[in-house]
Amino acid sequence: SVKLHLKNVVSIFRSVHAAEKLWIQLACSGDAAQHHMRVLHECTNGLRKKFDLAFEEVTSMNAVYSKDGCPHTVCVEPTTLLSCLTNFPPGLAEVTLMATPDSVVIKNDPEAVGLDDQKDGSLRTEMRLAAADLHHYTLGALKRGSVHVTFSMREFKAILQLVKDLEHRIVIHIEDVGKPLIICSEPRSELPCFFN
Repeated sequence: SVKLHLKNVVSIFRSVHAAEKLWIQLACSGDAAQHHMRVLHECTNGLRKKFDLAFEEVTSMNAVYSKDGCPHTVCVEPTTLLSCLTNFPPGLAEVTLMATPDSVVIKNDPEAVGLDDQKDGSLRTEMRLAAADLHHYTLGALKRGSVHVTFSMREFKAILQLVKDLEHRIVIHIEDVGKPLIICSEPRSELPCFFN
C-alpha cells in the first residue's frame, strides 16, 4: 500500500469534468525516492495533462469498518458543509457533528483544546442544517436524544473538497460516539467512480 498527500490528489481532480480519458500508472524503481504515481488526463479539446505524484510505501492497516452497522446516515452536498465550515475560526483543529432527530449541528467546543492560538478560545460557533436541507438523512435509535462525533476539521475539509471536485455527494455513516466515521461518496450524475 502507498501513502499520498490528499491535498495533491485533490488539485489533480479539480479539472476532471473536462477529462475524456483518465490513466493512472504507478512507477516503482529500485530507489524509493524515484517512486511516483502518474495521472494522465486527456481532455475533450485534445489537451493532455500529466501529473507525477511522489508516494511512499507504508505497511497497510487491516482495520475493516462496515457501513452496514451504522444506524445513522447523513447525505449532503459537500458545498453545503464547506460553506458552513467557513464560519469557524481558521485555527480550529476539531469540530463536533451532532445528529438530532430534526437537524445536523456542526459546532466547536471552546472549553476543549481545539484552537492553535488560544486567544480566541472563547469563540463558540454552531451551524445547524435542517433535515429538509439534506439530500438524505437517516437517524437510527438514539440512546441520549442525539449522537455526537468529534473529528479533525482539516482532514474533513480536504475530504469535502475532494468529493466536491468529483461532483459527488458526501455520505457520512455514524455508528456511535467513540466509533470512527465512515465517509463515502455517491455520484450526482452519470460519472461511474466512487470514493470509499
